[in-house]
Amino acid sequence: IFSGATGMNVLNAHNIIPHCGIGIDPNFEQGKRVIMQKVFDIPFFYRGRMNHEALAMVAGDRLYLSGSCGYDISDYFDQKFGIQKSDIDEGCNVINFALSTAVKLGCNPIILVGVDLAYSNNQPYSDGVISHPIHPAKKFFRTKEKSEELVPKFDIYGQPIKTLWKW
Repeated sequence: IFSGATGMNVLNAHNIIPHCGIGIDPNFEQGKRVIMQKVFDIPFFYRGRMNHEALAMVAGDRLYLSGSCGYDISDYFDQKFGIQKSDIDEGCNVINFALSTAVKLGCNPIILVGVDLAYSNNQPYSDGVISHPIHPAKKFFRTKEKSEELVPKFDIYGQPIKTLWKW
């Protein structure tokens, strides 16, 4: 079971412990998501674009995977320190990164659970996401910037749903 920090909150709410954590998000809010999860000693795959404060809160082994889509500075540091570039594609979100990592690790089959990349029931996240008492969820659990618009699509049942272009 691979999980990003926000997903770990949902898994924790159902007493499920993931095998690996995944992180790429550079935003400040990522630290609030990491600190509220309850799994502290699992391997955590990350890329150089991950928020440094959030990464510092990860207690398990940190496994750096080189490269970073859209952040050329990561490639600079990889070259500077002689780190071979990995061919893992992170796409636009942690789910793509988790899938690519799982494929490279030889996971087969890969089964997605609870991943719809949409605003199901007009919510960006599943129930179980917990915010820190001094960091309200409304402010720190954003999935889109003000400039991003929701895109109308259809779910697997042909019902209308809203998503983001990056998903």
